[in-house]
Parts: sequence; C-alpha cells; structure tokens
Amino acid sequence: MMAHYWPTVDGWFNQSVRPGFDRLLASLPADRPSTLVQIGTWVGRATAYLGVEIVNSGKPVTLVAVDHFQGSAEIDHHPRAVNVPRSEALFRANTAPLATALGDRFEILVSDSAAAAILFADGSVDAVWIDGAHSYDLVKRDLDAWIPKIRAGGVMGGDDFDRRCPGVTRAVLERFGRAAAVPGAVWWLTTITHEEQPF
Repeated sequence: MMAHYWPTVDGWFNQSVRPGFDRLLASLPADRPSTLVQIGTWVGRATAYLGVEIVNSGKPVTLVAVDHFQGSAEIDHHPRAVNVPRSEALFRANTAPLATALGDRFEILVSDSAAAAILFADGSVDAVWIDGAHSYDLVKRDLDAWIPKIRAGGVMGGDDFDRRCPGVTRAVLERFGRAAAVPGAVWWLTTITHEEQPF
C-alpha cells in the first residue's frame, strides 16, 4: 500500500472534500481501464490524494491532471500568489511519487481546460472533477467543454459548491438542477446521461 502524503502538500483540499473524491473513484470500474480527468491542480495536494487512492485501489485508472499553471484572478491577492510562477515545478515535484507509482497512467496536461478537452474524443472519459476557475462563466465553460467527453453513465463532480463560490453553484444548478447537490457537502456529483439540456 502507498502511504498518503497529501497533508504535506500546499493547497485547499481537505477532509470535507474527501467523500466526493471517494465516491468519484468508487464509480470507476475495476475490470477495465478508465480515465479520470482532474481540472485545476494548484501544486498537487488533491492530485496526491487521488493518485494514492488509485494506486491503493488496484484499479487500472489513468489520472490526467489539467492546469495551465498561470494562476487566476481569484488568487492574485492571496498570499499563495507568490508561488504561481513556480506552480508547475512544484506540482511536478509534489506528484513525482505518483509518476513513479502509476507510470504511463499518470499524465499532466499543461493547458487551459477547454483546450485540453479538445484532445479527448467524445464519450472517452469515465470521470471529470472540475476545480479550476470558480467564476460562473468559466465554470459554465468547463462544463460545456467536458460533458460531451464523458461516457454515458460516467461521472462529473467538483467542489466549492457553497455560498463562498456562487458562480460554481449557479453554473452547476443551471446545468444539472438539484440532482447534483449533495446535502451538507461542499462538493457536487452527478452521473452524465447525455440528456441534459444546454444552458
């Protein structure tokens, strides 16, 4: 078993989001390869959790981490902003144990989220976790870009689903309605049927 080390990595991921990640990972099959895409990584705290859980599950999951590593308006005035210029280097260093453990089942895409989505065929991804920019317009853009990439019956989720991030909540509820909400949680999760109506 691989020991968890995510608490040693800088970032916002915490115990309140773990159940969302656990349910996302539980949805992935054990009897065939699958792909999980994580949108927004900062310097790897949440990625470290996901990666170790994948290793320990024994499931043949490929974890694809997507981030442009250029920061955002949200972090410009945060003390962590000083680390934006070296965020990619920090991410790679913090996830080096995963690269070793997962080999070619760990991929890093240095890209804008919507641009990265173009690289995937429709219906080719099993799960997507949305945690990039948190404005309504950008969350809506991420949803529009990635929903077609998820296979029917696949799963999409994300965090910051609370009053601190009204853009996230608004975009998710407009797309999926209350079906995506998880009572008492700061994360959301929904199964993709490809019957959702566009914005």
